[in-house]
Amino acid sequence: MIVEIILSAITIIVSIIVSVAVLAYWLGRKFERIEGRFEQIDERFKRIEERFEGRFKQIEGRFAGIERTLRSLALASAEVQRMVLDFLSLKGLLERSESEYLMKRAEGLFRVYVTPLIDPLSEEELKFVREFLSRDVDLVTIEEAERAYELGKRIFVEGDERGFILAMAAAYARGYLVSREVRKRKCEERKSEA
Repeated sequence: MIVEIILSAITIIVSIIVSVAVLAYWLGRKFERIEGRFEQIDERFKRIEERFEGRFKQIEGRFAGIERTLRSLALASAEVQRMVLDFLSLKGLLERSESEYLMKRAEGLFRVYVTPLIDPLSEEELKFVREFLSRDVDLVTIEEAERAYELGKRIFVEGDERGFILAMAAAYARGYLVSREVRKRKCEERKSEA
């Protein structure tokens, strides 16, 4: 009886061990196939990622080209405005009130929006801009107007429209100073002719 119970227990244990071994083998094969499929999926994702990286680099290159073009257009816009102002100033057509208006407008913008401008301008340059815009137009020199114009152009090309206002205010100040000299010279010529 004890032998029968032991044999019966051994039979049950052996059948359980065989079942577990067969199940483990079967699961191992299944997991091996699943792992193979995951490796195939990983390979596909790597190929897709490589294709997208190439395309992203192309798109980045295109955006860089667009950015360069926009900067060039911004610079060209400021230069065209300045050229027109230079022409008008050589004719003696720019008035003090026009220059004062733009300088005050730019001064207001630079007083209100100080913090974001720290990136394109050093503290010294920002101080110069503030002083330039707060001065009387008749006390500004052509050299100071030139410097303010260049700073404004730099800010504008960096993507801040306030730079355009600064550049135009400086160009008008310079234009007014040149116009004033042209008018003085014309007045002196008339006096000497008379």
